[in-house]
Amino acid sequence: MSTINGTPTFHVALPDDIVDLFALLMQMHEEAKGGFLPVDGAKVVQKARWLLERGFVLVVRSRGEMVGSIAVGPTEHWYSLQPVLTDYWTYVKPTWRHS
Repeated sequence: MSTINGTPTFHVALPDDIVDLFALLMQMHEEAKGGFLPVDGAKVVQKARWLLERGFVLVVRSRGEMVGSIAVGPTEHWYSLQPVLTDYWTYVKPTWRHS
């Protein structure tokens, strides 16, 4: 899946998407000027794989290029054992933003 009549398409991420997803997440981290903490590439891959199994990861592609992604998954608040759903990332490459 990539483009239908020039329109980007989206699909639920699959294990085969991990390499492109990693590159996209590294771009997001770089755009944030590296954030406040150093990135651990192994942890990024581990969390992405975990979310593929236990959460929901959606990717957007255009002509084969991954141009965006959103991920949600379970976590717990610091004060409760009740699981909640949270977002882990939402990112669209700058050239694809229209806001």
